[in-house]
Amino acid sequence: MRSDQKMDRPNSKQAGRAASNIISKCCRQPPQAVPLAFRVRSTVGVLLIGAVVGATPMSLYAQDDLMEEFLQGIANAADALKSLQVTAACRNQVTYETDDPEIRAQIRRNQRNREQPPEDVFTCVIDGPFTRQEGTKDDIRYVMARNERYAFALTSRDKEQEWSLNWLSECGASEANDAEIHTREQQARAILLGPYHVEGTPLAEAFLSSQFTIKEIERAAVGSRKKVKVTFDFEIEKFDWSFPDAWIICDPERNWIITEFHAQEENGLTHTILYQADVLPSGIPVGVSMTEIRDDPNVFVSPSAEKKRIITRIEGAAEIVGGAPEGDRSAFYLSYYGLDEPTFQTPWYTSGWVLLVIGGIAAAVGLVFLRRFQRRYR
Repeated sequence: MRSDQKMDRPNSKQAGRAASNIISKCCRQPPQAVPLAFRVRSTVGVLLIGAVVGATPMSLYAQDDLMEEFLQGIANAADALKSLQVTAACRNQVTYETDDPEIRAQIRRNQRNREQPPEDVFTCVIDGPFTRQEGTKDDIRYVMARNERYAFALTSRDKEQEWSLNWLSECGASEANDAEIHTREQQARAILLGPYHVEGTPLAEAFLSSQFTIKEIERAAVGSRKKVKVTFDFEIEKFDWSFPDAWIICDPERNWIITEFHAQEENGLTHTILYQADVLPSGIPVGVSMTEIRDDPNVFVSPSAEKKRIITRIEGAAEIVGGAPEGDRSAFYLSYYGLDEPTFQTPWYTSGWVLLVIGGIAAAVGLVFLRRFQRRYR
């Protein structure tokens, strides 16, 4: 799962533009066309869909028991996450490796602290579908939160200054809104819930996608633990991404979490993620360590447009400090920060009067056709 990462502000506009060209090529965002909460229709629904998918290779039907166990496991995991309550102190650090001296110099110039790689430290709270991320970056405090109605982002320059609203979006208003919300809260969930995602998409939802095809599923021994390896094709048409023969390693003894992910795009870029997890007192495993490596041999450097190689490494760690405050969700709302609660305009077509009129017209038209039908066949 990829985290939203940005380089610190450059010391000059020219260096910033040059470095941003490189970073934008190697740190692309994952697909965001899915909502945040795991919305698995039902365990039975997942199993039925898995049984009738026409694109499933015939070799999988020889492994029906393992396939059914896998589908049942990811469905149960998705259901369990709906009640997840956890608070964690998180840390993300991004480093870039390259043999090219020009790129290395640009990256170094773009770092605020040239001796220390960029690091983001924040607190993450997950309470079911509610998410809050709070931290300080470049001496500016920030909050990103999501509740059942809307999501928002705030900033403040110091503890004495009032919060400023930077972004607000209504949940469920449109697919574009939900995609943007998903993008903004992804970093908060990247470490803790990363082991349940594939390329930014919850595993239970990815399997239901027509762009996700399981090619092989087999048992595998990893160290002293018995795990399951799933090989699949995953295409994201919106971004023109294709991951043939990607694979994940799942741990059936720990809620079927993903412990390793590997994929290679057709352009040669390889993407590897390693996860470590701890089991909460509630019995739900969550990620506490993440190492993400993107090896891109085809970065183009403007204006020469020469292909260069760059390796992006993201190290994430989470220290569990407790669950969500019992029954207290006030910090997920704007009023907690001294701001007014938003009022979203209801679309005209959802108005009660409009629906009543439409229903009346439909009933009248139906009555007319019914009378004509009765007269014709008397």
